[in-house]
Amino acid sequence: MFNKVILVGNLTRDPEVRFTPNGKAVAKFGIATNRKYGDKEETFFGEVTVWDRQAENVAEYLKKGSKALVSGRLNTNKWEDANGKTQSKTEIIAEEVKFMDSKPKKENTPSDETVVENGRIFIFIPDSVEIIWIGERGLEVCLN
Repeated sequence: MFNKVILVGNLTRDPEVRFTPNGKAVAKFGIATNRKYGDKEETFFGEVTVWDRQAENVAEYLKKGSKALVSGRLNTNKWEDANGKTQSKTEIIAEEVKFMDSKPKKENTPSDETVVENGRIFIFIPDSVEIIWIGERGLEVCLN
């Protein structure tokens, strides 16, 4: 089976980081994404859980309103409440979180739109560009 989700959206609250008894970091945050169809728009609200060093980075660098790309898998937790009724909650277990906010420009320095780091290329995408699809071959965008 294939269980993969990729979302680009804005955090709905600041990440909350906690540590397990054996010292592993786990951060949780909400994310909101918009989907346009015709002249309508709908918003999806999801819960994200991220582990280890990435959890610490998320807690340090992201805040409510930050734009992020989250890729991972869906996971559903089930439990019985105090009344014996079965409850469930689906969340996104993030395998990767990319920070999508533009870098703040420094005064009197040329702005680099592309950065190459450890053989990987990072492109700063302005807010006016809507990401439509990310796949093995590349990125498709829509200019607003």
